[in-house]
Amino acid sequence: TGTCIEEGIFRYNILQNHQKSVGYDIAVCSEDANAVIKKVSYNSTTNKFSGFPISLKHGIPCSRQFETDSFDELKSCFENKDKTYYLNVHMVKPLIASNPYSSPLLLVAYGINNNFKAIDVLNRWIWMFENARQFNVRIVAFATDCDPRYLLAMRLATDSIHLCTKLRNRILSKKASMLIGKEEVSIEVLMELIEKKSKLAHGLVKTDIEPKDRQNFSSCIKLSSDDVFTTLEDIENSQATRIYLHLLRCIVLAYVEHDTSIINRIYYSWYAVFLCRIWKSWLDIIDEKDILGYNVENKKDSFITSPAHFSIELNAHSLLAICLLVHRHHMPNSALLISNYNSQPCEATFRLTRSMLGAFSSVLNFTTNQFLKRADKISILTKLENKSESDQSDCSLTFLKHHKRRRKAISLNNLTSSIDINLLTYNQIKTTIHQAFDDAYKTLSKVDINAALENKKITTINKVNDENSSEDDEEEDLSSISASGKYRFDGMRVINSVSPALSDSYFSVDIDGKKYIFTSKPLAGF
Repeated sequence: TGTCIEEGIFRYNILQNHQKSVGYDIAVCSEDANAVIKKVSYNSTTNKFSGFPISLKHGIPCSRQFETDSFDELKSCFENKDKTYYLNVHMVKPLIASNPYSSPLLLVAYGINNNFKAIDVLNRWIWMFENARQFNVRIVAFATDCDPRYLLAMRLATDSIHLCTKLRNRILSKKASMLIGKEEVSIEVLMELIEKKSKLAHGLVKTDIEPKDRQNFSSCIKLSSDDVFTTLEDIENSQATRIYLHLLRCIVLAYVEHDTSIINRIYYSWYAVFLCRIWKSWLDIIDEKDILGYNVENKKDSFITSPAHFSIELNAHSLLAICLLVHRHHMPNSALLISNYNSQPCEATFRLTRSMLGAFSSVLNFTTNQFLKRADKISILTKLENKSESDQSDCSLTFLKHHKRRRKAISLNNLTSSIDINLLTYNQIKTTIHQAFDDAYKTLSKVDINAALENKKITTINKVNDENSSEDDEEEDLSSISASGKYRFDGMRVINSVSPALSDSYFSVDIDGKKYIFTSKPLAGF
């Protein structure tokens, strides 16, 4: 079985063996954290204590920090250090066109106390990218949730599953009163639908609109189904709610569904972008008196959250960049497996470790040491499964797979085998994006948003983009990062000014209260 999994140790040697065994060149690295039982344990195999939060040096965990034979030193740790609140996990998901459901690899796991900055995340990702390249693995994306610290550092992909649940939670929130044109996006419309229409017509139940279950992704699929759209047509004042649910549906089709074609992914992703841009432009230009007749206290509550809006923009630009990189033959076609660009491998690992012992709480059911031991067992089983599937095992073993996974694997294989990125042209992509804008504008015109926009002459794609850009400039909403007085950053270029010709390659950032122009070494070829 080899050495066991140690806390805070990056398993790049295992990654290299995994890469040779499975046969891949590119992968998605996902990161997520899970609450753990705050308990210190001793691992006799590694002669280390786990349960204390690992210190981060420039975002990188300091390994083997709690290895001691001194009772006084151990006593000092108990007295002066907090116990681990969360377990942070990094998973590597291979992107293989012939095997879209290849098993992910646990790269590292370590306890944290949630006390880190956005600059730590950025430093860690750059370091991980460069080290993975040394072992012949190119990380093309880092996927995680919408934590603001990750969003400040992120320039690649936000987990689409988390994005969908955020959009769902926004419509179910009691604080938000989203307004689109002459109508409100209302949960009352959905309640009326459930009460007046048969479940056979729409498929919804009351638990689908229960705000307490904030991670209920299956309800996102049900809320954005065609059956719900059709039955909502018979409910009065439901147009705005239908538009919002259509936004949710576009996110699902662009990033979650496995069988969406590449050109359709581009269309749905940019449809969602332009829908939000036009909606936000309308909110910014209307007067406060225009919303007095609605249950809206301020304009900020009338729109989706900033992390969700940022994620929609981020994912659309990332998707387009990936398509262009593949089109230019800088990345293989397997990079177009967009539905694998998420942090669900981390969630799946947490679920597996929860299921391995006892009927405890679904949230707090293992310590850091227990997770490492269970993850070691999962790693061995995954290794056997990979060898069996690639006919490298001396003893042939058959691992049971869910029937849905087999069907999805077949559809993905058919989709990837039929992909010809060379058929995509720049004109086709441009036409698709412009079509997405026109359709989004027509959709919002159904709730009379176009009237206010026409008065301000904001009716074209360039005008809408300029309106959103000017608002960002006026707000001067810079990424605020604490560097603790540090003024030199390895692997990054931080300067005070830049020539206009290079302005698109940099972005502004606020470091310790001072404005700088910032860029980093390119991650994954972006």
